[in-house]
Parts: sequence; C-alpha cells; structure tokens
Amino acid sequence: MLKNVVVTGGGTGGHVFTGIAVLDEVRRRNPRARTCFIGSAVGHEVRLVPRSAHSLLTIEVRPLRLHGLTGAARALWRVPGAVVGARGILARVRPEVVLGVGGPASGPTLIAARALGLPVCLHEQNAVPGLANRLAGGFVPEVLVGIPQVRGRFVARAGVIVTGNPVRAELAGRLLAREPRARARGRGAEALNVLVLGGSDGSQLLNARMPAWVARAARSAGVRVRVRHQAGGIDPARLQDAYAQLGVEAQVASFWHDIASAYLDADVAVTLAGAGTLAELALAAVPALVAPLAGAADDHQRENACHYARSGAIRLLDEREPGDDAACAELVALLSDEALRTTLAQRMRALALPGAAAAIVDALERIAAGERGDGAGAIRS
Repeated sequence: MLKNVVVTGGGTGGHVFTGIAVLDEVRRRNPRARTCFIGSAVGHEVRLVPRSAHSLLTIEVRPLRLHGLTGAARALWRVPGAVVGARGILARVRPEVVLGVGGPASGPTLIAARALGLPVCLHEQNAVPGLANRLAGGFVPEVLVGIPQVRGRFVARAGVIVTGNPVRAELAGRLLAREPRARARGRGAEALNVLVLGGSDGSQLLNARMPAWVARAARSAGVRVRVRHQAGGIDPARLQDAYAQLGVEAQVASFWHDIASAYLDADVAVTLAGAGTLAELALAAVPALVAPLAGAADDHQRENACHYARSGAIRLLDEREPGDDAACAELVALLSDEALRTTLAQRMRALALPGAAAAIVDALERIAAGERGDGAGAIRS
C-alpha cells in the first residue's frame, strides 16, 4: 500500500484527469496517503487539480514545441531549469514512486526523479505517444499504456503493459450504471439529447459548424434535439446565440464540471478523439460521432479513434476537414436509428476498461517495492 506518490504531467485535460484518477485510487486504498501532482503553472492542472483531494506543485516549464531551430532552442533552453525545479520539489516530498502521464512537466520531473534514485513509471494514454513520453520511454523501466497498439512505439528495453485509460472513480461508477442500449424516443415532443465535446480547449471545427450540422440533421431526421455543448475558450454566449438563431435548444458552457450528468443524459455524442474522452464514452456506452482533431500532434487523435472504429463502436468522420453533407448524413443516421444507437452503445461498453486505475496503482505498488513486471502486456479489465 502506497503512502507517498507523485504524478507529473498535465497541460491538457486528458493528462490531468488521468493523473487525478490514479491519485484517487491511491487514496481509496490508503486514505492517509500523501498524493501530489507536479505540473506547470499554465496548464489545465492549475484549474482542475485544486478541485480534487490532491496537492498541486508547479515548475517553470512550457510545452516542447520543436518546430524549427528557434523552437528547438527555446525548448531545450527551458529544460535544465525545469529539471532543477522538479528536483527541489522531489527532494522535499520524497515520494515512493513517480508516475509521468505526459505533458510539459512530465519529462523534466522524471529526469529529476531518476537523478535522485526514485522509482519511476510512465503512462501513455494515446495511440501515438507524445514527445515527453517518447523521450522518457527510453529510461523508465516500465511503460503503462491505455491503447494496445501503442506498445510497439516504445523502446524494447521498457516493459509495456496495457492497463487502459483510467477514469476518476466517482465518474466511472456513475457511468457504468447506464444501460448499454438506446433509450426509446418518440418523434413528438420528447427531444433527443446531443452532447458536443470539443476537449478541454474546445474545437474550432465543432464550435463553428455544429449548430448548422445539428439543425439540418434534426430536420432531415424529423426529430427535436436538445444540445449540450462544451465550447472551451470561446465566448459561450456567442455560440448559444448561433444555436438559437437556427431554432435549436442548447446549453453552452466553456467546461462541464458535472460531466457525468452530461454523459448520462446524452443519446448521442459528437466529439473529438481525446483518449480520456473516448474512455469515458466507452464506460458511459454513449453512441458517438467522432471527428479527430486535424492538428493534433502526430495525428494521434485519428489513431485513437481508429482503435474504436475497428470494432465498429463509433461513427468516424475521417476527413481532415469534414464536409457538411458527410457530417449531416452521419448525424441523421444516429438521430433516426434507435437500433444503430443500441449497437454502438453495446460495442462501446465492450471496449471499456473500468479497472484501469487499479491496474496502474498495482503496477506502482510493485515498482515502489523494487519488483519488475513480466512485460506480458496483459490488458486489465
């Protein structure tokens, strides 16, 4: 049983929520454990970690954007200072084990942990590892991954185990209570609920085109819809007006903190392909139309989506700039076909890995005790 754990990373909501889910499981096993998240002062961790039961400590670090000589020079210039800052924190905290989950703070903190002789581990959520995790994968003894096909992208010396992507315990429990079948909806006054998720930063594509897509699709399907839209950094009122002008009932917010209620109410989701979001949708068994973010690093969102698409669990808009006709046709199918929604819900639930957080903490306990895994890569369910 762990008594003192550090998770490091952040930047995006996906990295942060992964870390929070792991620390929640540590605390579930040992309510008196010291749990700390080391991140940057500019990522989503600054807003999200303080809402949890865990402490947040920050280092001066920025995303590693190695575009061109200037970008590479700036990125490398910041790394030594970030390592020194992380080393100072770890020397005070003295955790039993440090888990990197990707993001700007992860690499420097793992380097500092290794320099101090602390046990380290890595979790990669996406089907294509981010830069921080690719670099760290060369010196950590084990890598834990959320999606099976990413195993071959890490160096052979690191044992790789598929754990799945963890979802916060409170959220996971509520989502698993939902039946994996479509709720019957009449074509009269009762509306179909459409959940639009553009990730923690919002989606320019979905924010710009979703009002017209859903209005057109609802007319074609002959149904009334009600939209709940997470818009990210744009003004929610402006997007709310766009829906109203098209006669669509909508609630728009920058971020839904009670995301469990949003999932449980949803008949259909339209979303990007963040690994954490897809894991949550699988637990909730929500039929989804997925539009991977075209500008995602190394096209990792498309790879994330393909993992689910290969099992027929999602409808995929696999164009760099989805056309209105294609998007509306997919939405019409989802809104009008109850059997299709049930099939997608069941296939999504079949891909859910509710034991992911427990599998990760099992690995951390073993690593902290100086034991090595068998490297078999068995999926934990």
